[in-house]
Amino acid sequence: MKKLFLCFAILFLLTGCGKEKEEFETNLVNLNEGVIEDKVIGDISLHNTSVIYEKGVSTYKTELSVSKETYIKQMTVTFKSKNGMILTTLTSYIDKTIKDKINITISSDVNLTNAYQTEYTFE
Repeated sequence: MKKLFLCFAILFLLTGCGKEKEEFETNLVNLNEGVIEDKVIGDISLHNTSVIYEKGVSTYKTELSVSKETYIKQMTVTFKSKNGMILTTLTSYIDKTIKDKINITISSDVNLTNAYQTEYTFE
């Protein structure tokens, strides 16, 4: 009887009874024009921007191109809500001279699919 009870106890622990499965919304995409539109900031252009939220992670992607050879230490993106409140700020450390274009990808655990606008700073 003790062996049977021990077997059930081990089975109970191994199967994870009582654990709640964490579920994430799948593939939410930010379609707000203030976030995904092409932007030009001085000699720097941002194209093909996307923000996708999947499995608890927002992934921001953009293609950064320059009109002339430009050194960029870092790019900071501030995501704001519709009423202008800051949702989060993400930084990509580039630290190189860009001659043509590069792809930038930054991830965050903040759901950015409701971001309404972005602001960029470059160093």
